[in-house]
Amino acid sequence: MLETSFLRSISYRDPNFARLLELSRLGKVKLCISRITFHEWRTARREDLINAIKKLKSDTESLIKSWERNPITMSKSHSIQASLELMPNENDLEQHSFEWIEDFCKTNLIEVLEPTEQHIKQTWELYFSGRPPFKNIKERSDIPDAWIYVAALSKRESYGSLYCLIGNSDKNSGDKHLALSLREAKCEVSNDLLEFLGKIETTEPTHSNNSSLNIGKSLAALAAEEEPIKIRILGYVHWFDGISKSDLSSILQSKGHSKELVEGLAKRLSLAGYIKDVGNTYLPLNLDACRNAAQKIKPELLEALEK
Repeated sequence: MLETSFLRSISYRDPNFARLLELSRLGKVKLCISRITFHEWRTARREDLINAIKKLKSDTESLIKSWERNPITMSKSHSIQASLELMPNENDLEQHSFEWIEDFCKTNLIEVLEPTEQHIKQTWELYFSGRPPFKNIKERSDIPDAWIYVAALSKRESYGSLYCLIGNSDKNSGDKHLALSLREAKCEVSNDLLEFLGKIETTEPTHSNNSSLNIGKSLAALAAEEEPIKIRILGYVHWFDGISKSDLSSILQSKGHSKELVEGLAKRLSLAGYIKDVGNTYLPLNLDACRNAAQKIKPELLEALEK
């Protein structure tokens, strides 16, 4: 189960997050979020854009004033104001945010947990009694965490076990309290994605839904299998100072690697900022990483050059 502060803190370029989503798409791990997390994450991303646009508008208005007052440009026409009119308004961003998160959850097979009548009853019972995750009786600020909490308990009862990825509890007292409450309710909790992957790499729980958290091959073995392919991808991209996707795929397939795995790992390396995807070609981006990878496979590269 993914919690709001975890999702807000994770980078789309994080290769471990990309791996987690890939495992979900393959049906090897079951991901879920509560409906309130769905909306909290969506509106947080929306607010990031709204604030960025507001700053841009403020800066642009200052530029227009400077333009019109500066003797160098005061007699020159400009279309600066027109560019602002192209910016989406808040209603547009609201619609875009819904479209984005619904597509994200659908594409990555993330189940959105809807509040049930039982969830509502449990939440209000906890609210008026002050039991975890509420810190005090009728603590309104804890209501969002309570929705997450009761949804988590419901899933744990269904599957017999549940892993929760939560925000950094060392920096946020609210996250820490929710994490403690979930642990007391016998849920596994981690605030670090890599740690979470390590916790489940050898876990093979049995539930009624065979696809849920059934990793099959351990993640450690998977990582070991992927590492030499990643090195080759980075090495060849560096060696050729950019290489077409089709040539890269052909070269690595000749080394015994599957087309699907090569393309998937190249995409993840691009998302992680190691190489740059410019359409049909990959270019080196993290030069140190690409250079080091090329050094590791230098004999192979020189042999290819001789051919």
